[in-house]
Amino acid sequence: LRLRGLSLVLERTPSGQWGVRGLPGQTRGQDPLRTLEGLGELQVIGGKLRIVAPANGIDVAIPRVDLRMQVDGPRVRVGVRAWPAAGDSPLQASLDIDRVRGDGRAYAGARRIDLAGWSSLLRWQGAMLVSGHGRAQSWLALKDHRVTSVVSVSDLRDLARPEVRQRLRSIWLA
Repeated sequence: LRLRGLSLVLERTPSGQWGVRGLPGQTRGQDPLRTLEGLGELQVIGGKLRIVAPANGIDVAIPRVDLRMQVDGPRVRVGVRAWPAAGDSPLQASLDIDRVRGDGRAYAGARRIDLAGWSSLLRWQGAMLVSGHGRAQSWLALKDHRVTSVVSVSDLRDLARPEVRQRLRSIWLA
């Protein structure tokens, strides 16, 4: 099944569970992935993605995503390319997980990335990056619905946090 312009919402509940809204054939109380299992593969071209995690202060809209998803019983495989704005290089991500056991692996990265486009997602514990560029890749192992290991390789330059940028402006304008 190939769809264009589908709007999806990836949402984290207060209990920490992640869910997806906006999938074809999705109704309340039913497993949306069970509906997709009989289709073989779902492809979304030029879709939109909103990521909502209220406990983490995240509510971000990604204006363009291309996605491929395969569901085979408990196994779900997903590949995504996401662009924060027109003309930017995409972030690529993949997930291969047994959603019953919670075992699997994930990848996210970009060979060329401008962090300014992703700054709304780059905050943690009050710290935030507003700019920078380079290469970043991360591989995650999942066991029992938890991240058990992370391997990251990055070469990022010209990183800036909001406070640092403001201080530099104050110095230059003085």
